[in-house]
Amino acid sequence: VDSFAVTGTVDDPAAPAVLVTLQVSIFNPSPAAFPLGANATLGIYVSGQRLGSSTAYNETLLPGLNVLHLTGSLSPSGPDALAATS
Repeated sequence: VDSFAVTGTVDDPAAPAVLVTLQVSIFNPSPAAFPLGANATLGIYVSGQRLGSSTAYNETLLPGLNVLHLTGSLSPSGPDALAATS
């Protein structure tokens, strides 16, 4: 993860969440390019606990270093996930 920013909140009592943006670098050692499709959803984990998900839109992994821009939300559930955030 190269950068991580909180961009807002979802104030829904049934499903509260924190909105985030991330920039990540992924190295593709292959000479082939790999389109990720219209969107690729990735989990956000800390210490093995799932805290939320993020999505990259219209990205292709090219040979070498790739920088992906993702948007998503954090909505940890359960005491173990909440403990991983502190």
